[in-house]
Amino acid sequence: MGILAAFITAGLLAVAVTGVMNSFQDGETLTAGKLNTNFNSLKAAIESLPNWTKSGSDAVFSNGNVIVNTTTAANSAVVTVNGKISSSVLGVYCGATAGLVTGNMGGYTGAKALCETACSNTNAHMCTAHEISISRQLGISISSNLWYTSYSFGFQSGTDTIDCAGWTDGTATARGPKAYPSPGQPGNDFCNATLPVACCL
Repeated sequence: MGILAAFITAGLLAVAVTGVMNSFQDGETLTAGKLNTNFNSLKAAIESLPNWTKSGSDAVFSNGNVIVNTTTAANSAVVTVNGKISSSVLGVYCGATAGLVTGNMGGYTGAKALCETACSNTNAHMCTAHEISISRQLGISISSNLWYTSYSFGFQSGTDTIDCAGWTDGTATARGPKAYPSPGQPGNDFCNATLPVACCL
């Protein structure tokens, strides 16, 4: 019983057991009172674990922040990830929308909604120029002729390149940025062009 209690306590890892933990000697008579004290201490420690839940093979934490290697939220830790971090604000190419759309996507939020469906993740969003560049540097294959968002201003042949007026204009009176195929340079097209949307996650 003493070995079992020690094993359970060690298995809690980062969670401290602050209650009383009785130890037992060989030949000692175990009492219900001491055992119950141990179990109550372990129960309190387990219940103090952070609010992690399991969703399939994923561990999900939805209550507060996860802080690594520091007692504050300052950027004082290096986290190495073997794979891709899912983020609603920064990512790499995860695919393109199945349907073709003009530059009128219902605004930036409408473009994000299209990508949430395309990549089956609520963190997915329309790729930015920065994310397209990172994806290219990582050797990630990107389909050709895709809308992406740059949030910048340009002028060509009498029309403004302005993210198709914030992705609300589907006419030829404005332009929007698009990713060309090989060698992967940026480009643009009239907003009445029908193209897939580059999505990042």
